[in-house]
Amino acid sequence: GIKAAHRYLRPGKYNVRLTVTTNAVKECNTAVLERPVLINARPHASIEITGSPVSLAPYSVVYFSGSSSEDADGVILRYAWNFGDGENAEGIFVKHQFKRAGVYRVRLSVQDDSETACSADTAEIPLTVSDLPVWSVNGPAAACAGQPVAFSLQTPGSAGAVTWFFSDGDTLTGRQISKTFQSAGKYQVQAFCDRSWSATRDIQIIAVPAVSLPPVPPVDVDEPVVISPAVDNPDGIPLKYQWDLGDGTRSDQPGISHAYGESGEKTIRLKIEPTDTDVPCLSGVQEIRVRVNAKPDAVIEISPDTLYTGGARDEATFTAVMADASRPVVCRWDFGDQQTASGPRVKHAYGRPGLFSVQLTVWDASRKSAKKYAFTRRIQVLSR
Repeated sequence: GIKAAHRYLRPGKYNVRLTVTTNAVKECNTAVLERPVLINARPHASIEITGSPVSLAPYSVVYFSGSSSEDADGVILRYAWNFGDGENAEGIFVKHQFKRAGVYRVRLSVQDDSETACSADTAEIPLTVSDLPVWSVNGPAAACAGQPVAFSLQTPGSAGAVTWFFSDGDTLTGRQISKTFQSAGKYQVQAFCDRSWSATRDIQIIAVPAVSLPPVPPVDVDEPVVISPAVDNPDGIPLKYQWDLGDGTRSDQPGISHAYGESGEKTIRLKIEPTDTDVPCLSGVQEIRVRVNAKPDAVIEISPDTLYTGGARDEATFTAVMADASRPVVCRWDFGDQQTASGPRVKHAYGRPGLFSVQLTVWDASRKSAKKYAFTRRIQVLSR
């Protein structure tokens, strides 16, 4: 016929072919025309409520999600929300506060990218907001992740069993309970008692700052120890630092630079806590040990006692005699005549007579950045 109607049972792209034949008897009496037809799958709208209290009171924050909405053959371009109280919003994730008690019909309208007559869908759910009950929840406004938080239910008189509901999905029972939140974020708490709900209570859970101290190599007396702790503070909590450097010295600076006046093994302790005492997210006490060595002490010995120049046997032996012979050190010599040598015991012959200043420089062989110490002895070289 000239007109035809057809119902497609599945979405997809189809080629429609029209064949027209005239009443002529010749071979060229037929024409064929093809045109593609797109059959769109209507999107599916779906509403979820996430991270919200089980029962709602006026001004409770309700978190809505349209992320479970689907479009089988395309993408959803628009999420439009109508909360039933004259307020609207757009987006996959939205939040809303209902200012008065009542029953509200929350509507989500989605639209896909097909630009067809069946490109939209709507979902609707009822939501009940009740007047504030007489129960109230006692608990902190902020606490720390991984640390127990105490809650109790305040009632005007005797009350029955209490069940607690948390927006992370946890449920506990008891008039007084302890709850540990494992992750940082904002949560809501609500209790149910004697067929009545408490008002919701918000609590901000803060990530506990993580602190680590780097290893410190050995140092010498009067050589500064420099430490900058690594602090992971994702919530940006204002922190205060409490250092105990093991010799009676204390500091409240983020990093330290301190020189010890006596040798020995020192224990350095650091405690970090929030400057706001209402948020007791303690990092614990971190400690490291550092070895403080006595300064290298050396005496320059020269043999023979009298030095000459000009003879075949005038080479002298220079020895660095260390006060602590067990400590490995690097020895560098400067003989004052533009000649140098390395080692704890070296030989040198002067090419001319005169007064010379022999300098011995020593430092800890175990550290590249060790402090260097110089020792000097004046000598006289005679001519034969």
